Amino acid sequence: MRTGHGRALMISLTWAVFAGGCHRSLESGRTLIDVPGTYECFDRQTIIKVWEAPKDRIQYRLARGKAEFGPAEPALRKAANWIIYAESPETVWVFDGDRELTRVDCKIDGGAKFTSSQIVPSLINEAPIALRDRLSASVHGG
Repeated sequence: MRTGHGRALMISLTWAVFAGGCHRSLESGRTLIDVPGTYECFDRQTIIKVWEAPKDRIQYRLARGKAEFGPAEPALRKAANWIIYAESPETVWVFDGDRELTRVDCKIDGGAKFTSSQIVPSLINEAPIALRDRLSASVHGG
């Protein structure tokens, strides 16, 4: 009988560790995000949710106040070295792991402006240094 209880306890503990690993409750602002999870940034002023989507893709949503933002279709490839970086409660950067860097300017009352380095190449120079250092050579024109 003890073996069954021990096995049930081990399964419960394993599930608790697994489920707990999917939620990042520590402050995640100004942190390079490169794995799926839920990230609370700047005292929960901005919440970033990242998850695996079908067809080897990664999807993300940004929540600021009562508003949520994100692409309609998953924009990131699972195998790419994508990065999401919350610079401030209002500004989140998304790198697709290849050529595109996007700055998302989030308004607390709703609305967001997505600016792409594919349209505004100088945007790369505006990225925070911590993020710029991790961008691939293809973004820098190499």
